[in-house]
Amino acid sequence: IDAEEDLWVRNEDALIEAAAHLSIGGTLEKPELSGRISALEGGTYRFRGITYRIVGGSMDFADLTKIDPAMEIEAATRIESYEVKLRITGRFSRPIYELSSDPALPQRDIVWLLITGHTISESGSEAERGMAEGQVAAYLAAPVAGAVSAPLEKFLGASSVRIDPFFLNGAADPSARVTVTKRVASNLLFTYSSSLGQGGQEIYQVEYNPGRLWDLIGTRDVDGSIGADIQFRRRW
Repeated sequence: IDAEEDLWVRNEDALIEAAAHLSIGGTLEKPELSGRISALEGGTYRFRGITYRIVGGSMDFADLTKIDPAMEIEAATRIESYEVKLRITGRFSRPIYELSSDPALPQRDIVWLLITGHTISESGSEAERGMAEGQVAAYLAAPVAGAVSAPLEKFLGASSVRIDPFFLNGAADPSARVTVTKRVASNLLFTYSSSLGQGGQEIYQVEYNPGRLWDLIGTRDVDGSIGADIQFRRRW
């Protein structure tokens, strides 16, 4: 199987264009797969409720005894003045996730930045700083959090449900928020976020992805203002 492009991975968490060079052998009872699938720049991947842009990566099928490729994928997202990079390595069955940032931040600051939109050192109050460590631990313990969010996702028919201080526009919010996302089409994502402690603190966001290098984003913020962004990605 040889495909230089236009091979798509589409599911609730990923919209990735790939190239593939694969060989299939063995028998029906014991199939063998070897070769490589390469992720092309510009796709999207959602991790812990954050959308990352694919920089590049690959999945190598080298073990003929089982179909469990070795992965090396890099993706990035921007929050405020920081570019946060997500690196996924290890086997498909047991992935290893690593976070880094530019400018460089400690791991706990990166996680807090992803949750609240600012670093722990930038927190404006002692109470918020004290809450940081617990939030970082909860973020890293996603399988435990998933035990709560998964039933809600099934009940609401949503792609993902978050209950934390996450704020769509990157600002900090000391009260808990519930954020629900629904992929209504392979290239159309709807997000709703509401404060559990304050009425009327609602955000609506629609993200349309016409191609792996383009995004069209419309947002209604908590103050009722409406905005739109056109994003184009290209690296040199």
